[in-house]
Amino acid sequence: IGKEYSIMDTMSLTAKYEDEMIAIRRHIHRHPELSNKEYKTTEFIREKLTEYGVEIAEIGMKTGVVAVIRGGKPGKTVAIREDIDALPMKEETGLPFCSINGKMHACGHDFHTSALLGAAKLLKAHELFCILSTKNALSSESAFVLKSVFFYKLHKLLHIRITAYCSVLCNAQ
Repeated sequence: IGKEYSIMDTMSLTAKYEDEMIAIRRHIHRHPELSNKEYKTTEFIREKLTEYGVEIAEIGMKTGVVAVIRGGKPGKTVAIREDIDALPMKEETGLPFCSINGKMHACGHDFHTSALLGAAKLLKAHELFCILSTKNALSSESAFVLKSVFFYKLHKLLHIRITAYCSVLCNAQ
């Protein structure tokens, strides 16, 4: 979070949002959607980011969200991305929040999404500059040129240059 924050500060802030992030993860887990059909998930993410006061970047995506947290101080820009899609398989866990529609977040994308929303809330609260992306705007499967086009679009539309990029990924294999 910055030099002025200690690990204990970060842990207490994380604990502060824990119940909310668990509820978000369980909501997303209960309502999974297949790749490129994550319309309700996208809507849910947009609602949460708006609730947190995070700027949504309108760059023409039908599913998935790109958001910008503008920092209170000059510095580098970090991009964080994760996936939101589920798999076409029935969940048989019996959990009280198990999927209800014959699809399943078997890869942990429900956790990734809640973690990214938790990061957004935390980063916004401390005005640290960050680009948040869900879905395939920055996917590892995309060719390098697609990432370059995405970064170019961010630079042209929002005057943002990415200086660091990390991705939350998992593989279902």
